[in-house]
Amino acid sequence: MAMSYGDDKIVGGAEVDIDLYPYHAAYGTNCGGAIIDKKWVITAGHCGIKSYIRVGSKYLNKGRKVQVKHNFIHPLWSAKNKDHPFDYDFQILELDEPLKFDENVQPIKIGRIDDMVVGKLVAVSGWGNTEENGPYAPTLQAVRVPIISKEQCQNVPYPYFRGTLTPRMFCAGFPEGKMDACQGDSGGPAVSNERLLGMVSFGYGCATPGSYGVYSKVAKVRIFKGHDISIDVAPYQVNYGDVCGGVLLHQLWALTTAHCGIYKGHDISIDVAPYQVNYGDVCGGVLLHQLWALTTAHCGTDKSYIRVGSKHRLVGPKVVIKRHFIHPKYGYEHIFDFDVQLLKLQRKLHFSQRISNIQISNECGDNIAVTGWGYPVERGDYKDILQQVRVPIIPINECQQIKEFWYNNTLTTRMFCAGGEDGDACQGDSGGAAVSFGKLVGLSSFGYGCGRNIPGVYTNVSDAQIMSWIQRYVSV
Repeated sequence: MAMSYGDDKIVGGAEVDIDLYPYHAAYGTNCGGAIIDKKWVITAGHCGIKSYIRVGSKYLNKGRKVQVKHNFIHPLWSAKNKDHPFDYDFQILELDEPLKFDENVQPIKIGRIDDMVVGKLVAVSGWGNTEENGPYAPTLQAVRVPIISKEQCQNVPYPYFRGTLTPRMFCAGFPEGKMDACQGDSGGPAVSNERLLGMVSFGYGCATPGSYGVYSKVAKVRIFKGHDISIDVAPYQVNYGDVCGGVLLHQLWALTTAHCGIYKGHDISIDVAPYQVNYGDVCGGVLLHQLWALTTAHCGTDKSYIRVGSKHRLVGPKVVIKRHFIHPKYGYEHIFDFDVQLLKLQRKLHFSQRISNIQISNECGDNIAVTGWGYPVERGDYKDILQQVRVPIIPINECQQIKEFWYNNTLTTRMFCAGGEDGDACQGDSGGAAVSFGKLVGLSSFGYGCGRNIPGVYTNVSDAQIMSWIQRYVSV
């Protein structure tokens, strides 16, 4: 059987009404997508450029037709040296007009990293072929298939599987076949517990025994930011070179990812900030205890170590992480809400002048000291030497008025704002420490570019709900 360029329609599924899957959109006549906001739909990069979507009907050709204003294919989809031909298979569609939400047209929330559990059933919907090389289905079909471990999927003896799958992918299906997506629904949503985990990407045939469908992992990549939007394809996290724990970056638009790196900072020695750690060489973190470090949830759980005790990014000794604990409410009211993660270390650290913990405080002055190894400018590269910059706190009501996606009156009490054009964090230091009066008040979470006169946003680690959760594990 031939390679299916999009594991795309539903084999072994059943006809469903659109009000059960109101987030599902038809992209052109041969791809699917998921509504994530009134003007934004996410689909697969390999679906290419089409001029419209249809929404609000279970019939492929009867839904309301809405023109696509702009297509934003992930910039690394066309990279020549990708790890896999279907890596970074993401695309965001900006619509020409906002959708009117009703019972048949609704957005879907982006899934979280901890939603990705082997064995969990995902609902896959679409209008594609109901059998290999068969006709498209005239009415929307859906099927439920279990998530398969990466190890099991890597062993599939077909092209594009054998040991080549990337962190931006996950597999789902049954080993004996029987239920699957098939040709004609690339970009269609894979959903669990009313959260979008991925989109149909590729497969080998349709419901082929011994093979599985492969999906672009939206929950990993999160959303890349455009003007007035985001996809943290999604997001999350993509690694524009594994930057910021992986939130997508578009070459024409500002980065919207964890507030990363240090803009207009200066070199410091590690004994100035002995609490600062390097999480997996792509994120920052903070020591709370000899056995515990703190970082942001969106940095992900796919990193196995931290580095401590050195101002040089890649020189400090590695300490293995025993367990990751992401806050259970991560993404609760905002895609970066409760953006916090605890790392339990394999061994106790020996504290010294270069390695030490920091206490959490709810007392914050007019400015904070932010540390990290991130980019000194947008689209730059990591700094080898630890940087620090002091930036002013921006009133939250002022920050809420910024007319950019993820600001615009959506910020929660688990966040605060600081910085701007005179000093900022930048790509490469999500999870880095924000300190006031010598104590930890926040972690770099997200922002809009670097030094663009738009404040960065930080996780407020002294928030009562965050503090009580931390204290369940760590005495701070």
